[in-house]
Amino acid sequence: MATKRTLKSLGSALDALDVDQPAGQPVEAKPTPRAILNDRNRSERALSKGRRRTAAQYRIEPEKCRMWSRHNRLYELLSPQRCAELIDDIRAKGQQTPAIARPLRNDPDGFEYEIIAGARRHFAVSHLRKEEGRKDLLYLVEVRDIDDEEAFLAADAENRGREDISDFEKAKDYERALSDFYGGNVKAMSERIGLARTTLRHYLNLAGLPDVVIEAFPEPTDIALRNATRLQPLIAKEETRERVLEEATEIARLQAGSEKLGSATSIASKAVMTRLLEAAQGPAQRKAPAKLRRVEDETGLVCEIERGRKFLTVRIPIGRADATSSISKEIKKALSG
Repeated sequence: MATKRTLKSLGSALDALDVDQPAGQPVEAKPTPRAILNDRNRSERALSKGRRRTAAQYRIEPEKCRMWSRHNRLYELLSPQRCAELIDDIRAKGQQTPAIARPLRNDPDGFEYEIIAGARRHFAVSHLRKEEGRKDLLYLVEVRDIDDEEAFLAADAENRGREDISDFEKAKDYERALSDFYGGNVKAMSERIGLARTTLRHYLNLAGLPDVVIEAFPEPTDIALRNATRLQPLIAKEETRERVLEEATEIARLQAGSEKLGSATSIASKAVMTRLLEAAQGPAQRKAPAKLRRVEDETGLVCEIERGRKFLTVRIPIGRADATSSISKEIKKALSG
């Protein structure tokens, strides 16, 4: 009983101390010395049982962070347009959900943290600081001292249910993890991450699509899991593989050309899938190919008109409102031709 009274008195005395919190400390309300003492005791008990995990939240400058090399986001594809809703939300309310980071020690490039999950939040905060001068806005991170496999599991747990991460990004992440952490054992990995083995195999099939097939789509992130489920058997069969890859090569060539004219002229994912599936059927079974005609004037492309058996498809580059009269004439000509 005396020991309890002594500890209680010690805790009260510690609470009475007025210790300034150094800059850069966690953003939560300053814990009392008694809370620190209790937390230390809990940590020591957890450590003795092999369950210790350290985590603290900080607000830091995003410039001090770099993306983890195994991060499951394609950071280079992020843009103000794709992150518009998140940017608006952070502009109005600040960043509410912390990213997951781990500390770096003696980094040759001077970075202090490595981002495990939270690329979109990093982009949004960086954008607001740079483009709108919001230097008061800092990046909220939860710092965890974890190894690579734990980092993969943490990122997967946070992003698996999100709609803003693509099937392709998840697939490439799973493909790397299978090799890096699970020795190619699909069963062991599916049990470890809590994902059905069949679903995991579908993701691995997506990650394993040939490069030329991926290049046939407007963006890698446009390729859905269901696309890979339909394409993989066709690519696996010798009699259909060559036809699919040949068609994918032609589509990829057209997509590369459309980049110079803007995304409005690219071939949509649905059309890409239709062409690849039809190519697999062979010449005898394929539908009559659509006739594509490009209309140009002295300033460049006016429109593309594709005539099929039932429909006429017209693609007009953004910014060609000046050519509406010419486009109307071309459409009438194509319909009557």
